[in-house]
Amino acid sequence: MTKKRASAFPILPILIRILYEGACSQALVSLMLQRELPSEPFSLVAEEDSGDLRKESGQDTLKRITELVNDTLANEQSHSFSTLTTDDVLKAIDNGKSEGGSVGRHWVLDPIDGTKGFVRGDQYAIALALLHEGKVVLGVLACPNLPLATIGSNQQHSSSNEIGCLFFAKVGDGTYMQALDGSTP
Repeated sequence: MTKKRASAFPILPILIRILYEGACSQALVSLMLQRELPSEPFSLVAEEDSGDLRKESGQDTLKRITELVNDTLANEQSHSFSTLTTDDVLKAIDNGKSEGGSVGRHWVLDPIDGTKGFVRGDQYAIALALLHEGKVVLGVLACPNLPLATIGSNQQHSSSNEIGCLFFAKVGDGTYMQALDGSTP
């Protein structure tokens, strides 16, 4: 794309960033769920698909997404993953093509909930729910930019500059929050 043509589409870098982050998030969630729940039937309803990444024009973006997914998995100390290929990442993204339904168990993922906040570098969430027979039984919200000091009344356990929270709730088991690094704020 020429400089003149690129300037005619000022939103293009933002759209690429949303695709990039959304696809990475979706691939990682898909891979982790399948790794943690290998004996269960897997159904994931999600937003992203690999169509644009499979095109010639999407190959550079696909390469960057694959590198980020591999880097993220390499830093995940509790699991050992072999290095993934671009085909592995495309398959993980496309695992989100399930149509769900009111029968069985289905994971539902919004890889970037709050697109405007994400674009501004402000608040957004990665939202995941488990539906069983059409009813939500588990909900998870990862809020990477949420300052821990703004949550709850027990702020002495959290420094004012820590950010990133994970909220999760299970029907009949309560609601919980922890720092994204796994520690309790």
